[in-house]
Amino acid sequence: MLELAGVIAPLKVDGRAVATMPRNPAQAAAEQQEIVKTMQLATYLAQTFPEEFKMFIDGGATMKNLIEKARVALIKLRDPAKVQQVVDQMSKILQPRPVGAQPGGPPMLGPAA
Repeated sequence: MLELAGVIAPLKVDGRAVATMPRNPAQAAAEQQEIVKTMQLATYLAQTFPEEFKMFIDGGATMKNLIEKARVALIKLRDPAKVQQVVDQMSKILQPRPVGAQPGGPPMLGPAA
């Protein structure tokens, strides 16, 4: 609270922030259990209702929530703009071509002579 009020500077060791709030082991166990239950349910839903799961579940937001709940700092999500750029590139590559079309060339009309 003193840090938030600006009374003291953030505590750092070797340039890294140090947590000053104790972590209750019972709370940590409850959060871990919530993560496990979430993953089990997500697995069941994805297997039982694969198409509906893809439509209804926001994968990016769910991953972000799980990372935050687990208090994991090593996993970094990409910037949504970068994700959209990659999706756009992949969709151009994966666009269907006419039957017999050669990549980078005219479509084949018959057997080669």
